Amino acid sequence: MAVRSAFALGLHREETMSCGLFSQDEQAVRRNLWRTLFIMDRFLSTILGRPTSIRESDCSGETLVKGENAFTPFTPFPTVGYPGFRAAPGLDAAVRSCHIIGIVLEKVYSKRKVSTKIAQGIANECSGWQKTLDPSLKPLEENLRDPAQGMATLQVNLLYYHSIVLLTRPFFLFLMTKVRISGMSSIYRLAAHNDFHLAAI
Repeated sequence: MAVRSAFALGLHREETMSCGLFSQDEQAVRRNLWRTLFIMDRFLSTILGRPTSIRESDCSGETLVKGENAFTPFTPFPTVGYPGFRAAPGLDAAVRSCHIIGIVLEKVYSKRKVSTKIAQGIANECSGWQKTLDPSLKPLEENLRDPAQGMATLQVNLLYYHSIVLLTRPFFLFLMTKVRISGMSSIYRLAAHNDFHLAAI
């Protein structure tokens, strides 16, 4: 319901932001709200196994910026109450992780077959995520002294590791099944060999 309301309000379109009706503060709030809904949508889709409600192709402009085009860390969004407020880099990092999760859901889990080439491309994007991660979100000891900063670091990195688990899970299950089948066939061969020896005795 929240996503449908956001679509109705035009939070997914840059055109509604720049129409002159909203101040810079309001645009920042609307953009951050839309990104938060995007993260929630990807998370629920993964947990519940249902299709995503937000397609990235429906978003325009900077309503959902990802990858190399992402806002630089600490892009200023001054507000009346907090003139020195700066957007948390954790939100950008979380959006990038959810972008990867969306690709995994679309290109891996919604298909009957998946190629290693596609998986390698997604893996490359995962490695690119770490390279663009703000230093304040890396699990370093000095970043974990502040409880709020430590929680943000934990949440962002868990979301990233979740995308990796999602990507590697089908291949891990395939290899595990293959090993199990080959192990069972070797057990059958061993049993047949023992039966032969017992018959000879």
